[in-house]
Amino acid sequence: MTVQTPTDPELVAYVDGELSQDDRARVELAMAYDPQIAARMAALSGATFGMRKAFAPLLSEAPVEKMLSSLGDIPTKVAPRPVQTVNKTAGGGRRWMIAAGLALVVLGGLGDHLAFAPKPVAVAENSGHWRDIVASYVRLYTPETFANVSDDAALQARQLQTVSRAMGLHLDPKTIAFAGLQFKQAQLLQYDATPIAELNYLDPQYGPMSLCIMPSDAAPSAPEAEMRRGLNVSYWNDGHRSFMVIGAQPASYLGEVARRLGSTLASISVDQDLGKSGITI
Repeated sequence: MTVQTPTDPELVAYVDGELSQDDRARVELAMAYDPQIAARMAALSGATFGMRKAFAPLLSEAPVEKMLSSLGDIPTKVAPRPVQTVNKTAGGGRRWMIAAGLALVVLGGLGDHLAFAPKPVAVAENSGHWRDIVASYVRLYTPETFANVSDDAALQARQLQTVSRAMGLHLDPKTIAFAGLQFKQAQLLQYDATPIAELNYLDPQYGPMSLCIMPSDAAPSAPEAEMRRGLNVSYWNDGHRSFMVIGAQPASYLGEVARRLGSTLASISVDQDLGKSGITI
């Protein structure tokens, strides 16, 4: 038997509940059997620490046979990518990835990290789509998500350098600091050729807060407030990049963070030609 590898749009449709029952079953089976899909989901979740221990109890409980039998009469579509032959004699490492994939399906929510829909920057920005993408996975962050993230200053500096090159900014621990917030990490996400930089902070009272940056050719705009996925958002544009800060903090607080960070970031821009949809990471 072969298992169809779902495309990214199919995974997004799965998360949004837009697939038919048969297609949902195919996606779930692929997630259970393809370690690359399970690993990608785990990496995007921002909660990979301790996953082997967390998923260990599921190794003997994964309902793979039941899923296979339920799909026995469903015709297989032409796979958009090479299919993978199911190997039911896989070793311990593979069984852990299968269990992880099944757990992500059963627990739900973590699939929201795959919601980077392939839309052009202009379309995504004009509709606020990119902010909804970010909100869909940031809402899953908890203080425990960053509990095992290293606070090593040299590591954080290297992370900021990577983000700086992609966003045409000169970011260092001093420029991105904000009183009352502990900087935890910077990472670069990308869908197609559109990068999204994410800087994560911990607030001792309200939990995680994220500053996200995306290349943009929209007109400059002052910070505006909105709510997405139950989180407060303050967003603005400097004419070359779109910014947003998002978290469970009060809207007024995020507005102040946006104003201060916006002023600081505007003064350290080093490259206005970001290539928009053609940045090499």
